[in-house]
Amino acid sequence: MEVIIAITVFSIGVLAVLNLIMKNLSTIDKVQTKITATILAKE
Repeated sequence: MEVIIAITVFSIGVLAVLNLIMKNLSTIDKVQTKITATILAKE
């Protein structure tokens, strides 16, 4: 029983971390797009 609880907690933790990473990646992507657009606009 304890093993099942441990696996469940671990899985939730991994999902939470992956969720944060995905959010950060999409944010970085938006920032890079803005920077690229700014550089292109200056030229």
